[in-house]
Amino acid sequence: MPRVALVNPGVVDVENSWLSSVTDSPPLGLMIIAAFLEKNGVEVNIIDEPAGDDVARQITAFSPDVVGIGSVTRLVRHAYEHADFCRSKGILTVMGGPHPSALPQEALGHCDIVVQGEGERALHDIAGGLARPGVVSRPYIENIDELPAPAWHMINADLYITSRDRLPQGRYFYAPKDSRCASIITTRGCFHDRQSHGDEGGHRHDPAVHQGQPQGRPAGDHDPADIDPFPGHGAAAHVRREESDFGVSYLGRL
Repeated sequence: MPRVALVNPGVVDVENSWLSSVTDSPPLGLMIIAAFLEKNGVEVNIIDEPAGDDVARQITAFSPDVVGIGSVTRLVRHAYEHADFCRSKGILTVMGGPHPSALPQEALGHCDIVVQGEGERALHDIAGGLARPGVVSRPYIENIDELPAPAWHMINADLYITSRDRLPQGRYFYAPKDSRCASIITTRGCFHDRQSHGDEGGHRHDPAVHQGQPQGRPAGDHDPADIDPFPGHGAAAHVRREESDFGVSYLGRL
């Protein structure tokens, strides 16, 4: 069985607060990829640096066959340091996320493979030895009901669910003190139309559906089916799970 480590890079920079990755949002993208890989027989581990995980130490201890590192632009130099470390250990190193997808040739200076777009199928193929070094992409998953619920069991879930009090000016500022809050992803793609971007726009997202939807609302006061803005896409089931497993009272949609 192949072993895959997924790294969520982060850094706390007191002097440059814009760089800090202290967050109230869990790495849901990596968590869904992890759940997909686990469902398909891959041994996988999430290394969540913003939650305090030591990337080098945990990579060494887990000894993965493949490391996947996601990154946005503001953290990409830090992500490249992790990628360089992994390559120095002879580990097949993969990068994905907004920055590597936009600048794949730059990223390939630090890794073996760049995944452009969605990572579930691509990383499954990479772990199975079905992808060559370079830029890899796979067709979008049109029916996102195929995706399992995020792998909350692979991260420190309580750290994020109690972020209302840890980061009072964060995403869940509106929730009462001591609230347990969580994030869900209800769709993929961008909700803006083509004119707002000047390109092909988002995929699998109806812009009209987004209009008027609140950022978050109390899950405990509503049937989850009533707050699922995308019926048939599994969000209600994920809401029920987060309510029952983690005692969540407020939800924020990413």
